[in-house]
Amino acid sequence: KELVLYHMAKLCESYGIGTKGFSPEFFEALAAYNWPGNVRELVNTMERVLAVARDEPTVFAKHLPTHIRVQVARASVGEEAPAQRDRGRGVDTPISLPTLRKFRQTAFAELERQYLQDLISLTKGDIKQACRISGLSRSRLYDLLKMHKIRPE
Repeated sequence: KELVLYHMAKLCESYGIGTKGFSPEFFEALAAYNWPGNVRELVNTMERVLAVARDEPTVFAKHLPTHIRVQVARASVGEEAPAQRDRGRGVDTPISLPTLRKFRQTAFAELERQYLQDLISLTKGDIKQACRISGLSRSRLYDLLKMHKIRPE
């Protein structure tokens, strides 16, 4: 957490942006991610978060790059690791995984839902503007909003 606060403050200062607040979900998502790129990946991620959050005073998990949100979502439903170490014997035992098709459908649906929520938020529920930005027809947009149970208010 301190590392994130330090680097975000440094980035905000270098870009001349006011300091950001952080939602608890943001830190939970960061803690759930495995950070294969270590600190360098964290700093790059903070730069991307800053670019996405722009003028918003608080950053949320939705501002994180898609691949991080997907991995965190997978981990939260127990699908992250293909094997788990049996501590008593030092043997890898398989954990059940969904089919690749099911995994893709779940990940795609989650990303689509997030996109639609961001779109409606950005346009403040203005369907005409949302259609223009997304390239969707009005009927298709309404179908997707209904499917994901999102109200354009």
